[in-house]
Amino acid sequence: MKRNLLIILIITSGLFAAGQIAPSKDQDTDIVIQEGEPVTLNCSYDVSSEEVMLFWYRQSPNRALQFILRKGARQLTSNYIPDDRFLCTTSRYSTELTVRELTLADTALYFCAFDQQPQPPRPCSERCTVFLHCKSPV
Repeated sequence: MKRNLLIILIITSGLFAAGQIAPSKDQDTDIVIQEGEPVTLNCSYDVSSEEVMLFWYRQSPNRALQFILRKGARQLTSNYIPDDRFLCTTSRYSTELTVRELTLADTALYFCAFDQQPQPPRPCSERCTVFLHCKSPV
């Protein structure tokens, strides 16, 4: 039995002395997807550095923030993606997170963040948020 997933994008953009990051302008705010299908979430960023590390996190209801992956952009080529259900692509000004084979457990608030130095991230200060809500049919 297929279940529908509803993705709600909460627009929260950030502007910082070091740069900015926000949901991409073409990102839908409400998406309904069936369980087992993939979804792609987008963030755009604007920083001056050529060494950019991008991060994706999620926070499930009543849970702590959970690291999903990190991926280098521009001149940084390192990455760490521990779960192969997640795929991340980057360009000079954007990052995309694809979640393959969605499950109810993917219901969460999604964060993208960046760091211009290859050091530990600051996930709650430079972010955009995406809320993914998965619900079963009645």
